[in-house]
Amino acid sequence: MPNKNFDIEEAYLEIFLTKTISKDDLVSLLTSEGISFDKNFDLNTAKQFDLGTILINDVPKDRLITVVTDLQKNKYPNIKSVEEIRLTIDSLVNLSEIEIAKYYLKISNSPMKGFVEDFLAGKNKESVNKNDLLFFVMEELIKR
Repeated sequence: MPNKNFDIEEAYLEIFLTKTISKDDLVSLLTSEGISFDKNFDLNTAKQFDLGTILINDVPKDRLITVVTDLQKNKYPNIKSVEEIRLTIDSLVNLSEIEIAKYYLKISNSPMKGFVEDFLAGKNKESVNKNDLLFFVMEELIKR
């Protein structure tokens, strides 16, 4: 049963667009969606995170999911699809934060691993919640 507070599609879009695809593909998406910038905006120096965020904020989510799904299938087949990710996340949402953190530690090689280890040791319990942990898991799963 999905966690109503965790939007898998929104998280997938954020990870895929701001951290996963090439900047060239991101610029192509911006162009194909009709997003233009004034002459003072330099796409070459813009950060991928910012460009991905612009897409997320300016394109309706349903449309963006369709475009990203097509791009993932055609150009990034080694990246898990939103539906593949949904299967795993749906199986985790009813677990406790501690169980999700332990699962994350099993699958992660990320620098965030230390942060989650600190969470399990009780050092940063106030700064991490279940949705954060699910997001961290998604970041790892997308790459696998």
